[in-house]
Amino acid sequence: MDSRKTESLCPVCFERVAAEVFNEGGKMYISQECPEHGSFKTLHFFEDPRLYAALSENMITDDDVFPDGQVLKVTMDCNMDCPFCAVPKSFRNGGELTVDEILDLSKDFKGSLVYLCGGEPTIREDLPEIITRLRGQGKRVAIFTNGIRFSEPGYAGELKEAGLNLVILSFLSFDRGQSLSLYGCDVLDSKLKALENLAASGMPTMLSLIVFKGVNEDQVSKAIEYGSKNSGWLRLVNFKVLWDLEGKQKEIILQNGIVDLVSESTDITLEDILGCTLFSNRTFEILRLITGKGGIRTPRCELRCYFWVRGGRLVPISRMIDLNELIKNLDFLRSKLKSSHSMILTFFLWFPYSLIVRSFISNPDFRMFCLLLLPNLINDLRHNYPLSTSTTKNIFGITVERYMDPSNVDFEFSSTCNICREVKKGKAGYCIEDMKRWHYISPR
Repeated sequence: MDSRKTESLCPVCFERVAAEVFNEGGKMYISQECPEHGSFKTLHFFEDPRLYAALSENMITDDDVFPDGQVLKVTMDCNMDCPFCAVPKSFRNGGELTVDEILDLSKDFKGSLVYLCGGEPTIREDLPEIITRLRGQGKRVAIFTNGIRFSEPGYAGELKEAGLNLVILSFLSFDRGQSLSLYGCDVLDSKLKALENLAASGMPTMLSLIVFKGVNEDQVSKAIEYGSKNSGWLRLVNFKVLWDLEGKQKEIILQNGIVDLVSESTDITLEDILGCTLFSNRTFEILRLITGKGGIRTPRCELRCYFWVRGGRLVPISRMIDLNELIKNLDFLRSKLKSSHSMILTFFLWFPYSLIVRSFISNPDFRMFCLLLLPNLINDLRHNYPLSTSTTKNIFGITVERYMDPSNVDFEFSSTCNICREVKKGKAGYCIEDMKRWHYISPR
């Protein structure tokens, strides 16, 4: 593809402007044209043409697709002061929403999962009440946290009893020197104790690891090794590109660099990751079409790979079944579902039984996977559970994520975002955060 028209934001005034995505010198760029501030050009947030090509084909714009996750900032205060934090210090101590205000924000949200963030949500003493009342609305609840409070005895169990479904814990390094350098204080013991307490409570947990160029690249392999050994409760490791708010892309390790580090640690390729990403998207979209529940279960702008942890080995699903053929079959099934009113009958008529049977016969890993884990996986799908809150043990996943920066917003991608911040008159709103403000982007 030579170029594609889209819309973006002017990085100066944040007005919506015409934009173009194009390949130049083997990298994807986005250029904006603002009537007031002129022309701009920067790397697209999918700068690798292979990633861009695969994931741009994966975008959908169905009007009935609603995001499945809502992010609510329950406090702007924090018990840490990380140098890389995207929340400006001027935002601190800006007041808190009451419990009733939080519930009011979530009551019209049609998705299933609410993410509580900040600041640091665990500094709120009424967090158990917030979680319990959100669960009373029928929502699942996750929190983004630095994990310090989870180092306290009994805290993980208290929040689990309140109904918390998932902890997303910032964890940048198992190396004390790296951790001290990145966080600006020595918190490694507290974070390790938090992991110990989360494991003891059985709380589903995701590690969130920002990869800093020239600092903690070696932690990619260590985090994957740790996750594979603790897959009973540690469900995912999410590798993040550092959010570039200052235009320093040359100093940041991007998605393709992280993918290379993952490949070195697991012997999987970019093709394995892309195949798994597309398979995940297709599977949950088909589930949504059949059940009418949820939104785009897995984000369209996030790379992912799932593994079965078998006898200490990480077996990616791409090595158990031909994902390329499976995706073609799922695409065909999806097209049939979109043109049919009899969803269940259409599903059973066009499900790729022959591929499943061939793989069951020819691949011993897939055969044992089906025999040991398929009942739990079917239960997860029936309840619309993603991997992060799955009931299936010995499944481990990695994701590679990059947020859009104020300089490279692509509205064609943001229209398929799985995360919203506001719901107004039944429409979901999406935001870009810069150093000064929240910017409301796109209602759907």
